[in-house]
Amino acid sequence: THSSDFPTTAGAFDESFNGGEDAFISKLSGDLRQLLASTYLGGGYDDRANALALDSAGNVYVAGWTRSTDFPTTAGAFDESYNGSDAFISKLSGDLRQLLASTYLGGSRGSDEAYALALDSAGNVYVAGWTSSTDFPT
Repeated sequence: THSSDFPTTAGAFDESFNGGEDAFISKLSGDLRQLLASTYLGGGYDDRANALALDSAGNVYVAGWTRSTDFPTTAGAFDESYNGSDAFISKLSGDLRQLLASTYLGGSRGSDEAYALALDSAGNVYVAGWTSSTDFPT
């Protein structure tokens, strides 16, 4: 979203627009009548979410791409440093109040974008997308 007034919910991980484009995650009631939880996810530039999955505990995994040097990552994540137009993978609590884990994924010589996300029964996260980075981590 480009909207600084996108509907978020009180206590959400990020209730404020960060600039450029922000990804968002929203949870609605099954009848689509109530906004149960909603948060922005992003940094000061462009951030887009392209894939979403839930684990058995109800945590929310989101993958996409970012051009934000200040995209929210978590301590000890695979890659806490922006490399230039990176993919990202983030895990939020089911109520969208906490960022549980978040990492960049990409190389420094090109663009990287995540478009698909899946979880296996062991809790591992699989992400697929594309890269033009000659030094994408393998």
